[in-house]
Amino acid sequence: MPFELSMTEQVIALWNRCIGEHYPMTERLFKQNVLEDPFAQKEGNLVALERNKVVGWILVRYLIDVPPELSNYKGRASIGALCVDPEFRGRGIANALYEAAEAFLRSQGATSVSVVHYPHHLTPGVPSEALDLKVFLEQRGFGNWHETYDLRRQLHDYEIPPEVNQRLKEQNPQVEIRPAREGEQQAIVEFVGCEFPGGWHYDTKRFFEKGGDPSDIVIAIERDEVIGFCHTFTPESIELRGSTHWFPLLQGRWGGLGPIGIAAAHRGRGLGLALLCYSVWHNKQRVVTDMVIDWTDLVDFYGRIGFKIWKRYWQGSKTLAQAS
Repeated sequence: MPFELSMTEQVIALWNRCIGEHYPMTERLFKQNVLEDPFAQKEGNLVALERNKVVGWILVRYLIDVPPELSNYKGRASIGALCVDPEFRGRGIANALYEAAEAFLRSQGATSVSVVHYPHHLTPGVPSEALDLKVFLEQRGFGNWHETYDLRRQLHDYEIPPEVNQRLKEQNPQVEIRPAREGEQQAIVEFVGCEFPGGWHYDTKRFFEKGGDPSDIVIAIERDEVIGFCHTFTPESIELRGSTHWFPLLQGRWGGLGPIGIAAAHRGRGLGLALLCYSVWHNKQRVVTDMVIDWTDLVDFYGRIGFKIWKRYWQGSKTLAQAS
């Protein structure tokens, strides 16, 4: 049956019984990314009940009406969650939930379905700790798998590498890297929309519309023009993002980073690394002690300043054959 608001506590508890050791679901995250998802569809949020106890949950979505920033996402179908109480497995519950969800997606006109449930996702794919779910999906036609990662670093010993400061000073003397200030929101949104249209533009615009603090975003400026941006997060940030979804697992004062990008015309100048280094330093100055960079395959790039793989995810998809 469709999920009802009164089931919130039960669904959170179900998730945590299934995988909470590795991905602890909080009320804050569930409310933000499930209950407040503007693209949520009642028919795509289904539970399995036994004597009024939630024993299974699946979350799917077909993007129909999207804002201009997400025009390329229109028509995308995805699975955002599928879990069954460990005590109730082996009884066909997952299969029943999946078949009902796929039937809904087909009815919407979906021609494929992915495990990348963006935007408002919980994880960027199937967690490596959920191998049984990956196998389950493979048995139902999912493939084209590839890995993506969350990276992590404790900041107690972090310092900006001297060579980064030196190169910035010698080769990019007119570039200033600093936290954004009040009044610069529109310039940042326009920059992201021009250089990184799509999801990053949507996320940045929404962040400011919700009243996000400009200083959460570090910018690179040259001749009064924004040429790079990096989004950072602390416990005071107005929302959780992928880098801070699993903050209960982090030690001390937690924080996150991403996305980050330099304008195409200014790449190759070492500014990406400089912006990264200064953004991590910005979080350290805000007393962040444990920091995550989410959903990336740039392991070597972030590894240059000590970030290491923390979590792994599989991303895959399935083609949906249409009835003749």
